[in-house]
Amino acid sequence: MASQKLTQYELKRLENIKRNAETMAALNIHSKAAALAGTKRQRGIWGWDDSYIFIANMKKGVRVISATQKRTIRTLQSPQGSSIPYRFDTHPYEVGLLAGATLRSHVCLWTPS
Repeated sequence: MASQKLTQYELKRLENIKRNAETMAALNIHSKAAALAGTKRQRGIWGWDDSYIFIANMKKGVRVISATQKRTIRTLQSPQGSSIPYRFDTHPYEVGLLAGATLRSHVCLWTPS
């Protein structure tokens, strides 16, 4: 089978995936998240422009980690947050909108201030 040539977009995407995986490994995100979630494997997610990683913390909030500074720059809290968020997603069209779900079926939304 002849090898297919990748488009410029596909090459850039593969480059970003590799860079993001290396950054996650350098920040030790997966082991920190696993410790946070006990036996479940918690994952951090990348923000809209790959500048930030979002991951739950033990204080029922979300740590915002700067990929360039390699440190937590902010913690998002919600007064309605009754337990630790375990799933996150960013809105594909509304930059700044982050949703998190808890094991108790509660949903928290964070929006830019």
